[in-house]
Amino acid sequence: MLKVEQLSKHYRSSGGQVRSLEQIDLQVSEGEFLVVRGHSGSGKTTLLLALGAMLRPTSGKVWFQGKDLYGLGSSQRASLRATQIGFVFQMFHLVHYLSVVDNVMMAGGRSKEIKMRAEGLIESMGLEHRRHHRPGQLSAGEKQRVALARAMLMRPSLILADEPTGNLDPKHAAEVCQHLRNYRDEGATVVLVTHGEAASSHADRTIHLEQGRLLESPLATEAR
Repeated sequence: MLKVEQLSKHYRSSGGQVRSLEQIDLQVSEGEFLVVRGHSGSGKTTLLLALGAMLRPTSGKVWFQGKDLYGLGSSQRASLRATQIGFVFQMFHLVHYLSVVDNVMMAGGRSKEIKMRAEGLIESMGLEHRRHHRPGQLSAGEKQRVALARAMLMRPSLILADEPTGNLDPKHAAEVCQHLRNYRDEGATVVLVTHGEAASSHADRTIHLEQGRLLESPLATEAR
């Protein structure tokens, strides 16, 4: 599904060069739930953005389903992001003036099929009684479930989740992780980055990043 070869990402700052990622090698199997743990500033989000065709690395390659992501044109990468990769963010990124159902449908348009799919996801997330509410009327856990439904709307083969439990209490964090696990059980691949421990019990494998380097063997295990 995903293969990363000698991936590095460096930035220039007023204090000099920042090495966010340094020679990362990683394989993620199709149907695997991978958790990447690391402290703030370890390079987790940078890695996730590179995996999701959103951030060109300084050097190295990212392969997605056999395609060299950064060998593709920008329109081809945009198409992959729209159809094959779903993103979940810590801060939800919901549109405050839209209802729950309209926020979910943002990922796919206004067709009858998309609306039916959105309604089904909302029900599966236990949010059917909130479908016409706006984000300001939802709890943090409900907002994150709306964000999950939006990420899953187009049935992407890969979900990338950036600290999706960071703003949640343990109960709601476990609910979010279980929804991701259920999606993985349907055949998708999930990569979740976090500084906490909540997701590890739901994952097939956990690896650690420290100062832009992997601390453990990056080889994929057979997905359960």
